[in-house]
Amino acid sequence: MKLIFEDALWLILDKAPGWLTVPGRKGAEDPRPCLRTHAEAEYGPVWVVHRLDEPVSGLVIFARTADAHRIANMAFESRRVRRTFHARTQGSAPERSQISFRDSLRKGKKRSFRAPHGKQALTESMYKGGGEGAPLNWVLKPQTSRAHQLRAQLSLRGWPIVGDTLYGAEPSQEPGIALRGVALEGPFGAYSTSGLF
Repeated sequence: MKLIFEDALWLILDKAPGWLTVPGRKGAEDPRPCLRTHAEAEYGPVWVVHRLDEPVSGLVIFARTADAHRIANMAFESRRVRRTFHARTQGSAPERSQISFRDSLRKGKKRSFRAPHGKQALTESMYKGGGEGAPLNWVLKPQTSRAHQLRAQLSLRGWPIVGDTLYGAEPSQEPGIALRGVALEGPFGAYSTSGLF
């Protein structure tokens, strides 16, 4: 956990892979570290605005007041929050560098999948090179916030994220998966952190 920004309204942290964003069902019995628990121990009460999956690293924002929480929630719901992720995937290089992912996704017990009755998932992707035996590098800008959205959309197109065995990738020696939230912009400001490439 690394502090990126702190003021009276917002707390922005850089989550490491392997950390939960919020406590799991087992609560205090869960041995995995939890970002919210550590944030509250160090900075006081916080409100959860959004989450990153446990194997994903990157920027997470917490609200520090009820009003800030309402502002952030409304911004996410109205798609006024812009997020950028880096990903490294397996697979063959795409034929073009910019691709729009549009799917109807539904969350199952463990994975998300395409379904006619799912929710619209939109992502703008930019292929940034790689291939020929090396991972492919991607910049991803999700326009919606669905469960496992980026993981599912890349896997569905034959580009599972490195280390993401849940979505068909080979196991990796690195912690977590090669998906990282590198930028976050909204009514709370604009922030960035180091990327994967």
